[in-house]
Amino acid sequence: MQLVMTETNTTNISAAGEGMPPSRVVEESLSSETKGEKPGFLGRIRKAVGNLALRLIARGKDGQANRDNSGADSENSDGAEETAETLDDETLQRIEEIEERCDFYVDILLEDSDIADMLMSGKYEEIEKFIPNIRELVASDGRLNPESEDYDFDYAGDTLLRLARNSVKELFRRQYEHMPKLTDKLRHVMWELINSVRSLADSYDPSYIFDNEYQHSMFELIGVERMLPEGVAKEFRDMVLSEVARYVTMLNHNCDYGYKTTMKWLEDRGFPPCYWPRDAREREDFPEPLRQVLVEDAVSHIDHLVIRYYGRGDRGEWVDAEVMHKYFEARWLGMIPSEICGSYDGNLIYYWHQWVNDMDKVIDGVGLDNAKKLQKELGITHFGDWSPETLRGTLKLLETGRTESGNPATIIVRGATGDHNGAAGTYGDIESPNTFAVEINHTSDLSGVVAKLQQAGVDSNTFDTVVLFGHGSEKHFFMSSDEKIPPNPRKWCNKKGMRSLIETLGIGTIILDLCHPLVREKRFDALMVGDKPQQRRGTAVALSKAFPGVQVISGLDGATSSYIIKGTGNMQITTEDKGTINASSMTAVTKNGLTRVHREEVKIQ
Repeated sequence: MQLVMTETNTTNISAAGEGMPPSRVVEESLSSETKGEKPGFLGRIRKAVGNLALRLIARGKDGQANRDNSGADSENSDGAEETAETLDDETLQRIEEIEERCDFYVDILLEDSDIADMLMSGKYEEIEKFIPNIRELVASDGRLNPESEDYDFDYAGDTLLRLARNSVKELFRRQYEHMPKLTDKLRHVMWELINSVRSLADSYDPSYIFDNEYQHSMFELIGVERMLPEGVAKEFRDMVLSEVARYVTMLNHNCDYGYKTTMKWLEDRGFPPCYWPRDAREREDFPEPLRQVLVEDAVSHIDHLVIRYYGRGDRGEWVDAEVMHKYFEARWLGMIPSEICGSYDGNLIYYWHQWVNDMDKVIDGVGLDNAKKLQKELGITHFGDWSPETLRGTLKLLETGRTESGNPATIIVRGATGDHNGAAGTYGDIESPNTFAVEINHTSDLSGVVAKLQQAGVDSNTFDTVVLFGHGSEKHFFMSSDEKIPPNPRKWCNKKGMRSLIETLGIGTIILDLCHPLVREKRFDALMVGDKPQQRRGTAVALSKAFPGVQVISGLDGATSSYIIKGTGNMQITTEDKGTINASSMTAVTKNGLTRVHREEVKIQ
């Protein structure tokens, strides 16, 4: 983009900086500085610089500088002379040079390619004006020396341009009050860039993730703003803040170009991304474009951008779970990020992106308020493990005590924690509203669930099946990270929550979805159950003895996996023989302590 340098009235700039509407800025008049000398303090500084030139001439003639007060102006008795004399001769010379060649030095600050060519020309007398130690640098680094075998054209261009820019920038930031011309030029650049990003934003295509004119102008705007002294930068603060925030709202979350630069700029200006949801509600100075997205959109691409922004590791694959919890707990007040995002594996960025996608799905399916209700009443946090149909059916049962169809329902119970491998995700494939989802930390929580259902009007005919999901070994059933239950009938019978669930709701079938529901015994062939009842051991047997008359359907004596069969909604359970390639899709049914083969489909609804 070629910037057209126009002069502007400083008073107009300051006024506009207080609140410019989002339309193209029209600048009007030349500043007094560009027409002639400014009166007062800066005018006296200019006189001091002129007197310095006379002293330098005298130095050339006499061999030494005249250090007396012959060059002092009697009118400089109000303190301005003291200020001028704090600048040494070299600094005053540089200021004079920059002011006289203002456009040239603006090009240096903007890293114009023609300036890079000039810097590599070898004209050291010229280059020393803004890189005083250029000769020493070239002598010590062959990559900068065109006559060296180590000369690197690209490195030399980038390095010299950066050094020149930093040298001018640092002097400008310290002495900008003595550089009115350069200051005004950079003001004009800022106006041009603000106008540019405003107009380009309207035609920006967020699906185009590579460099384009809008992104280029935005980066230029940020770059120039960063080099401005605080006194000048604050004139443009609100406008730049609004445009940078607008840019972030338009980014595609898969964009690898620009999101960190703009988000870091916002963080440096007092708006860390991890606090955006909170600040959008509480801070009056929060940038409006971001506020609108975070307040109006329940789920946004900005959520994904924040996850990526805090990524760490060689490829940004990890993220600080504490930071993410802070963001999302404020993002969806009353919601708690699922346990998987707080576990070790959950620190992977992948899981956080997936969780946001899950939230998007559930909010689209049942709404944010209903999602909060499901979490509050039934402990649900793993929204991605449940289909919208199941969640809508759950809400229906919780509110009316019956299913939409009037048919008996299946209650699915899983732990709120402890699903280390995401096996419960299979329940997301159940598309029947005749299901009721529950997540618990302990089986004692089931008593409260039953009480809520009774208040809704359920009876012993509302449910006929319970799916009990967990992880297991031959020695324990892990309901969650907080509860493990041995395969002991008395232990299960003493679980008041389980007993209330089975007896109050009149449950006739338990589908036990865990590994090792039966114990491997030498007297039985592996992965085999006969047609005749057998006296086996394991969690399935213990449950059947604890609740007589209830049939327990399970896998066999090994590690199991389950999935939902598309179309029918039934479950297939496969048991593997550890250490071999043997596997079986046979299931067992255990009742009153006796186990036999189950030759029917495992029906969820």
